[in-house]
Amino acid sequence: MGTPIYEKIIQHLLKKIELGQLKPKERVPSEKELADQFGVSRITSKKALEKLAQYGVVTRIRGKGSYVSEHFDSTRFADFAHSADKEESFHQSGPSGGATEQVTIGIIASYFSASFGLNILRTVEKTLSARNYHLIVKCTYGRKELEEQFIRSLLDYGVDGLIISPVNGEHYNEELLKLVYRKFPLVLIDKYLPGIPACSVYTDHKQAAGVLTDYLLDQGHEQIVFVSAPAENTSSIEERIQGFTNAFLKRGMAIGVNSIFTDMPALNTMAYDAADPMEWDSGPLKAFLDENPSITAIFACEYDNAILLSHVLRQLGRHRDCEVVCFDMIYSRHGYFPLTHILQDEREIGQKAAELLLAQLERREVPLLNPVGFKLKVKSHDTRYENEY
Repeated sequence: MGTPIYEKIIQHLLKKIELGQLKPKERVPSEKELADQFGVSRITSKKALEKLAQYGVVTRIRGKGSYVSEHFDSTRFADFAHSADKEESFHQSGPSGGATEQVTIGIIASYFSASFGLNILRTVEKTLSARNYHLIVKCTYGRKELEEQFIRSLLDYGVDGLIISPVNGEHYNEELLKLVYRKFPLVLIDKYLPGIPACSVYTDHKQAAGVLTDYLLDQGHEQIVFVSAPAENTSSIEERIQGFTNAFLKRGMAIGVNSIFTDMPALNTMAYDAADPMEWDSGPLKAFLDENPSITAIFACEYDNAILLSHVLRQLGRHRDCEVVCFDMIYSRHGYFPLTHILQDEREIGQKAAELLLAQLERREVPLLNPVGFKLKVKSHDTRYENEY
């Protein structure tokens, strides 16, 4: 069996140290530089540097890089080579016949709820575990500063790749942009960043919103309102609004002045404190509904929005006269669902995200935009049915 690539990297660096081309306390090439030089993934170059650190040849400083150890004795080269060969022999005796590599992936999202996100996480974890990869999970609860902090801390920790569901916001996260332009292994889920060349896996929100709006129009509703948290340069919300308005325009129907309400609370930022709808700030929503008594149907951008809406409509005594539809749903044990909704394919999103990240780790080209299918799940008085898209 030929010499593993990571072993060749080790011997290359040892030779440079032995010849004095790399002196004590000098910085050695980074994981990325070595990966580019040898045409391998950062997993391989990282393993080489970890082995050198294990035997005291280099010192790795988190967030700064690797340096030739100040007190390394060059007479230990032979001892090091013998130990490395012995360890390699041990790894090759395993079932795969190859070296075991510890790979760590980070996943960052606002939070993972039963209505949307939890099945994505489960699928990503299952896919990575099948390769004995490690997964670190971080929740931002919609806070941009936490997203930036977690990206930095996970990079300092030494993760090999990241899966991120970006926080909604008017401006892009600077740390996220750095990942893209450094071509760090990265997959975005649930949304993409317009104009930014990042690999993304997401539902076609515009098409799905159009399908859900068509359903309401087919039921005879004309006074329909779309409600969401502020869009603020968030592709998923912006595209749902586009899908909503396009459904009217395709039928030659006018859209009312008050047909879009984007002052809903960003519920994922409240997850620390307010899991009960009774505690959510519903004042602006109540005032809007009071000012628009002719509304007969409401398109809730997210399931949490639908919960708050249903609660407020009941308080106002309008829950029987106003139909609520939404994206995503929490199902009962027997598969019951109370509202017509768009069901996103979380398992497909998670599977694609993991596979695309693995492809990047293996230095393969991946498509940037990766939409997945969805289903319209219809709840009527007596029956439930679904259409797949």
